[in-house]
Amino acid sequence: MGLIRRFLSLSAAVLVLSIPARLQTVNNPRIAHSGPSCATDKPVYVGRDHKPLWFDTKSLVRNATHCAAPLKPAMLDRSRLDGYVVIDVLVDDNGKVSCARVVSGHPLLFGSAIEAVKDWTFRPKRQHGRDVWFYGRLRFHIVDGGTKNAERSCTVARW
Repeated sequence: MGLIRRFLSLSAAVLVLSIPARLQTVNNPRIAHSGPSCATDKPVYVGRDHKPLWFDTKSLVRNATHCAAPLKPAMLDRSRLDGYVVIDVLVDDNGKVSCARVVSGHPLLFGSAIEAVKDWTFRPKRQHGRDVWFYGRLRFHIVDGGTKNAERSCTVARW
């Protein structure tokens, strides 16, 4: 029985890895896994040079009003897969994730990270007296078991 389960788990992993990246989508049109970065024609938070500013993971976590760490996918039940998943996000003027794009990470890990990001909310940003959209890059650390350091955040998933 254990051998069959292991074979089925490995078969599922091979199947996922064989699907082209453009087909690995979550059933949500606002999420993109490849191609150009998320874009908008709405006002965006900009720097002095009038180019969009990107918030790093630490800044995004600090400004999050709701965040959730990724959950372990069922097909990785007995797997000991660790790693990082990096996701670019575009947040609308209401603080909701409008678009998310996987930048890097293991294909078996980024699905759960994208699902988690869809539910994040942030404090809306204002600039020059108007509500603006903003960009950010979230880096999730997926850990199977304990870690040596004391990472504690919505960006750390311990399975």
